[in-house]
Amino acid sequence: MPTQSTIRGVFSMYDACPFCKQPLKHIEVELFGMSYDVTCFGSCGCEQSKVHDQAARLYEQTEHRCPMCGDSMLLDVSSGYVSACPQCGHEMVFRSDLESYNVMAKLGSDMTEVLLESGITPRYLQHEVDLEGRQTEVHDGKSLYVYGPNGTGKTTFAANLAKALVNMGRKVLFRNSKLLTEEIKKTFDGANTDILNRCFNADVLFIDDLGKEQPTEYSLSMLYAIIEARYGNMLPTVVTANYSRGQLVSRWAGVDESTARAIASRLKDGTITVEMSGRDWRTA
Repeated sequence: MPTQSTIRGVFSMYDACPFCKQPLKHIEVELFGMSYDVTCFGSCGCEQSKVHDQAARLYEQTEHRCPMCGDSMLLDVSSGYVSACPQCGHEMVFRSDLESYNVMAKLGSDMTEVLLESGITPRYLQHEVDLEGRQTEVHDGKSLYVYGPNGTGKTTFAANLAKALVNMGRKVLFRNSKLLTEEIKKTFDGANTDILNRCFNADVLFIDDLGKEQPTEYSLSMLYAIIEARYGNMLPTVVTANYSRGQLVSRWAGVDESTARAIASRLKDGTITVEMSGRDWRTA
């Protein structure tokens, strides 16, 4: 089994750090009966390479899309290089996303630590977007509901909004809706017991891709508890979704229509709606 320090490398033949140009350590790793040369970023000791390693920690426990069925999956490389898609069983091998790490390196170590702790993934910070003053509205207490088709930039917009709010002194929590449900479930096993409190009390909570999760009585009750607590305490929540609020109610009505309508109502009152449109940039 590869060690944690081995995990934070890439299957590549980098001889020097891309930041300071100093030589990098290499490790030979056996995987599926084959031998790979792995570059260990951070072994040069430079500041940017350390930030690269910080970003790698986030990559180890973040959301990815299965290339076979498109379902969301966690790539938990802390237990090895391979994770299986829970939907179709396809095995996905960890790879480094150097471009995303470079984004974090440019932000500096202090900002990187804050963003990693908040749950903002580096991929969606690669492109800066015009926030059209939304950061001021959210800073002043307004919630946002951002919806539109796949690939129209909703998550990128939200991630840049979250970064702007961090720069304005706000403590944010950024979570994918499906993965948040799984994270909350783990609290019953004694893990991450503070996640609900963080959802209740963050200055700004971001829930990304709401509606992608399979609705259950449990997931709707947890979502209602979070939204109701924040609504009652007048704390802003930013939601991204492929669906309008009415469409979400239709998707959830078969499980618990009353709770579905209560959630949608609270996501509308005092909330600015932002509709995003255009072609899917991922497939364009």
